[in-house]
Amino acid sequence: MRAFWIALLSGWLLLTPTAPPLHAKDIAGPITSWSELPATLRQILAATRAPGSSWGMLVVHADSGAVWFATNSTRLFVPASNTKLFTVALALDRFGPDHRFSTTLAFPVPPDSTGTSSGPLWIRAGGAPFSSPRPSLGDPSASLTVPSISSSPLAPILDLLGKHGVRRITGGLYLDDRWFDAPPFGAGWNWDDLQEAYGAPVNAFVWNDNSAAVIVTGGTSPGSPATVNIEPALPLFLIEPQVTTVATNQPAHLTYRRLPGESKLRITGTVHVRERVGERLSVPDAPRAFGLALQAALAQRGIQLEGGIRIAGPAAIPPAGSLGQTVSAPLQVLAAECLKPSNNLLAHLLLLQVGADVRHHPRPTDRSGGVDDAERGTAALMSFLRPLGITGNDVFIEEGSGLSQKNLVNPDATVRLLRHVKQEVWGPSFIAALPVGGVDGTLAGRFREGPAHGNVRAKTGSLRHVHALAGYVNTAAGQPLVFAIYVNAHQTEADLPSARTEIDRLGGALAGFTGRGPE
Repeated sequence: MRAFWIALLSGWLLLTPTAPPLHAKDIAGPITSWSELPATLRQILAATRAPGSSWGMLVVHADSGAVWFATNSTRLFVPASNTKLFTVALALDRFGPDHRFSTTLAFPVPPDSTGTSSGPLWIRAGGAPFSSPRPSLGDPSASLTVPSISSSPLAPILDLLGKHGVRRITGGLYLDDRWFDAPPFGAGWNWDDLQEAYGAPVNAFVWNDNSAAVIVTGGTSPGSPATVNIEPALPLFLIEPQVTTVATNQPAHLTYRRLPGESKLRITGTVHVRERVGERLSVPDAPRAFGLALQAALAQRGIQLEGGIRIAGPAAIPPAGSLGQTVSAPLQVLAAECLKPSNNLLAHLLLLQVGADVRHHPRPTDRSGGVDDAERGTAALMSFLRPLGITGNDVFIEEGSGLSQKNLVNPDATVRLLRHVKQEVWGPSFIAALPVGGVDGTLAGRFREGPAHGNVRAKTGSLRHVHALAGYVNTAAGQPLVFAIYVNAHQTEADLPSARTEIDRLGGALAGFTGRGPE
């Protein structure tokens, strides 16, 4: 029946004469008749001011699967962050919404009666993120505020040490980051993304989203030196500043350059007098950043640490016993922290967690092979999707975040996944994790009024020339819909409507439909 609807509607669209372009001002009120809705959606697509772009869209009734609108629904598109829909669904299906990832603490020599251990304090990370929720890493207006070093993210470790009366560690920190068998960056991530906070390294140790705020402050007068500070105040970079202070009526611009694998950060350009300019950048070494943060937090708690920070080598053997474990927030919370702000690090982390679970705890349905946990995770994804009728012809995903422009997805596969989600016990957790139009996440500034406000629950996606929106919406008449919208190669002049504007027009038309469609 589903195939019949797609064939019938696609044929109808092809035979219907092309309507004149429809602009926002031409939609005077709600769409009231079923025959008018597909025509309006088609006109909105025809009105795009990016004639070289490629659009794909599918809208179906959430319960019956009856097709309401389809164009290029089986064509493959770069999905950008809509990749996260697949990654998070896979993780929730694999682990369940209440699952927590753990970090283990141990001493080779237990603390004595004075609270002293010859150590080292051995910390084996299990990919449990020690991060506070924050705005989107890819949003240039995102807050630069970072948690204090001893605040909630690291507090569980400090509390566990306090519970065991630890006051002094003479053997330093020993950090074991071997939980994942994978590179710190996803396949297909561009090298010039890796210094950005949205391209932070993915490691078994995660603190502060493996990023830091670099703050440049202009001097007191033109020509005076600018200052550079790191928040948190840790030696995460080797900074080489070449920044000049200029008058407020002069143009100012800063450039940040750090090559992959290097800690040297070059900052060049100009900044206005007394101006404070911030940029969030990825840390060059995630385990070391975690160790430095924990070292500072221990000092603030009055726990003396001696002996420095070391990273476990391939042959290192962890202590037999342990002080205990700290655990992450439940996966359903991590899902929201991933999907709502579109956190790339968390998304790829979840894919690696699935891959690591395949390696550590294989199941009969797991496919063997894969050179690392990323490949094991993507293989598990296809095993998860195949019973839904989604094959390798519909989806190709090589990393978990959507940063890779080699990922490919079609609207039909996206809608199939979203309809399946509603049937799963973890479905409510997934849907609650999506951004809500005009309310939160990456949709906080979109759908701020009208019938889509507070109604659309959907994942956004954005790369250069790539945009996406997929999720759920109820019509004004109360009919539940699932939709997926993709546009690739969208390029317009600066003063013309953006792809985001055009996509939101489509979503608004669905939300405002007052008639009745097929069920």
